Amino acid sequence: MSVFTDLLGSIVKQVIGSTDAPTPAGTAPGGMAAKRMPSGETVDTLVPPTAGAYRRVRVNDRFGGARSGGIFGAYDVDGVEVRVLASLCPSAAAARARVRSARDGGEEFGGVEVSGASVDTEPSWVTAPGSVLWSRGAYCYSASSHGTDGDVALPATPDQIAALDRFMSAFPF
Repeated sequence: MSVFTDLLGSIVKQVIGSTDAPTPAGTAPGGMAAKRMPSGETVDTLVPPTAGAYRRVRVNDRFGGARSGGIFGAYDVDGVEVRVLASLCPSAAAARARVRSARDGGEEFGGVEVSGASVDTEPSWVTAPGSVLWSRGAYCYSASSHGTDGDVALPATPDQIAALDRFMSAFPF
C-alpha cells in the first residue's frame, strides 16, 4: 500500500505541482488553508455553479481555459457581484510567484492598497479591500467585489467588502 500511496503522491505533484511550502502565519482569508485543494480543469470544477448559498450567474471560458487565460465566473452574493478568475499555472512555485508579484506591484492590488499578504506559503494570498488573490498548489484564483469605471477600480464599499468575505468563506478552495 505504501508504494501505491507514494506513486499517487508523485502523480499529484506532477499534475498540480508540489505544495511543499511553509504554512502561512496568521489566518488565511475565508479559511482557505483548511479547505480542499482544487483538482481538474473544467469550468464547473474550478468555478463551481454554487459556492455555499451563492449562485454563479455568469461564466466565460473563452480565454483559452485554465492553463491559458483562465476561467471567469461571477456570483451573486446578496445582490453584490463577486467576480472570480481561476487559472492553472505550470507549477505551485509559479502560482506563488504570481501572488508575490501582485503583492510587490507597487503596494497596490486591485487598484487599492494591499491590506494583507502571505507569500511563498501554502496557500499564498494577497488582499486589498474588495479583492483577494490566492494560490492553492499550481492553481491561482482572484476574486473581487469592488466596482470599476472602465478599467479603473473604484474603492470597495463596506457592503462589497462584506460580500467578498462571505463569498470567500463559502468558496470551496
